[in-house]
Amino acid sequence: MKRLIAGAMAAVLMLALCACGKEDTSLSDLTDKGAVVVGFELEHAPFAYRMENGAYKGFDLDVAVAVASKLGVTLNIRGVEEANGETLLDEENVDFLCNNQEELAGKNPALAESDALFTNRVILAVRPGAGYDSLAQLEGKKVAVVTGTLCEEAVQGKRDFASKITAVNFDSEEEALAALEDQIVDAMVADEMFIRAEAKDGATVLMMDEALLEQEYCMLFRKEDKALRERVNEILKELAADGTLQELSIRWFGADVITLK
Repeated sequence: MKRLIAGAMAAVLMLALCACGKEDTSLSDLTDKGAVVVGFELEHAPFAYRMENGAYKGFDLDVAVAVASKLGVTLNIRGVEEANGETLLDEENVDFLCNNQEELAGKNPALAESDALFTNRVILAVRPGAGYDSLAQLEGKKVAVVTGTLCEEAVQGKRDFASKITAVNFDSEEEALAALEDQIVDAMVADEMFIRAEAKDGATVLMMDEALLEQEYCMLFRKEDKALRERVNEILKELAADGTLQELSIRWFGADVITLK
């Protein structure tokens, strides 16, 4: 019996050693095939979205184009949704994900995030001159909330705030912003970068200083794809050093929000 147990333990140890010694070909596989498949939420302006002519554009897409260029490969776009992005990555249908992925990485130990490009916040937006400077001043007011989003989760996470407002649900940030500008609601919960982009394009809206949620903005990889993740991190730092990320930030958000050094 002792010999059987010892033999079984040796077999388990051998398997573990083999697994630990598995070669990481995540980067060479991409360069060999000359293409990278990147997942984007394609209805998430100003990060990635479809224009009327069917073409896609946005901050994430421009960053991915720059990364793919430095990798020396062609960029292939794969549309994902919040509900299936993690599955597509697990099943190797995409090489990595763009959009704010820190929360997913925290929930799944098999996934790992890139270095953070900047801090993204869920904030309250109001009309100029409305006189609202703090969350407390919105007590009893109508606040637009987009259903099924991180913004909705952020409101639910602030129970004291959520219990004191009248939440008005919308299907998109664009609809919520229109309701705010038309004075149907007093404020809206929104992604900071969405509001920055809309204000840059002429929307009459202001951001309150207090945030409901803050997250690091990053890309998401399979944890075992260490070589690919490290190379993308190197490239992101190169793009920060030469000013490319800052230029893209100003183009899409109206300000340099990049914190990556």
